[in-house]
Amino acid sequence: MDGLGAREKHINFVSNHNGSFPSDIILSTLPAPLSVALTSVVLPLLLPTRYVLLQYCSRIWIHLLIETLTVVCPILLSFTLLSCSTVLNPIILLLLITSLMICAPKWWNLNIPVLNRLFSFPLPGKKPSFLTNYRAGMNLATAICILAVDFSVFPRRFAKTETYGYSLMDVGVGSFVIANGLVGSSQNQAAKAWSKSFPLLLLGIFRLISVKLSNYHEHVTEYGVHWNFFFTLAVVKVAPSLIKTNLRPIVLSFALLAIYELGLKLGLETWILSDYPRNNLISANREGIFSLLGYMALYYASCELGDYIKISRTLFKEWLRLLMVLICLSFLGWICLHCCESLLGIPSRRLANTSFCLWM
Repeated sequence: MDGLGAREKHINFVSNHNGSFPSDIILSTLPAPLSVALTSVVLPLLLPTRYVLLQYCSRIWIHLLIETLTVVCPILLSFTLLSCSTVLNPIILLLLITSLMICAPKWWNLNIPVLNRLFSFPLPGKKPSFLTNYRAGMNLATAICILAVDFSVFPRRFAKTETYGYSLMDVGVGSFVIANGLVGSSQNQAAKAWSKSFPLLLLGIFRLISVKLSNYHEHVTEYGVHWNFFFTLAVVKVAPSLIKTNLRPIVLSFALLAIYELGLKLGLETWILSDYPRNNLISANREGIFSLLGYMALYYASCELGDYIKISRTLFKEWLRLLMVLICLSFLGWICLHCCESLLGIPSRRLANTSFCLWM
């Protein structure tokens, strides 16, 4: 009886959440990019100390210690102990970064001619490091959230929403699809796509079997009776290789969203979110199966953005222009999200509707 009561308490603890506000989610995730900037400032300042210590310990351990303090700790604290001060956390990091930059002697020698020459400074045309930083930060934040969500130190407003709303863990779901799209391609070869998705299929099957055998609590209304997010990621990787077309990825994204949103408004949304019996394979997994259309649209949009980011650039000013374009796209996305909320409704991770894709 006590075990049953504990199980019910745990189910209630991780269920029926409505999320938070977009601004709260953004502020809570700001320490992730700021921590990368902090590391970039701290490492040069500690270079002399690092080389002195090299005779006693290896370089990797010094880097590991520094990056644990400057990358892992800010994100961990922002999601847990310091989650009540989402505005204060990024401000503290910004002040710390600014103070360290002022203290660095190399910044004193910068003058106007040097800054002017910076715009014509050549940069190697390699894979952008900010994509690597984004994916690493996303994986770290996801690991923290998954491990912390079962404990009271993790705010309930950050847990996955039940049906509609904004939450930190919902962002993590969409971010995985975006990360795959940014570095992937909308025209992958089938064999290559299958080889990349096969481990995800195995993970999905392993999770399905282990959850059923252990009788661990599963949220059926999240993806369905048998479906899970590993299957979603696997299908999203394979499906583009099966769709042979000359259309741009962004066109396919808009087309999928239009078709899916029309279906939702014609009754599909009501059926997916209803208590309709799960008496066959499709109805049992309706959330996972039909949300694939939304995640596919998000993947194609990310592929389009990734194609633009991966254009060869050799000058600093070209990367600065890319930054301006990304900022403008962000503002445009916020405007579209506001309009979409008014016309179509608020985001739903469970549906992966148009508002959810724009929010991502």
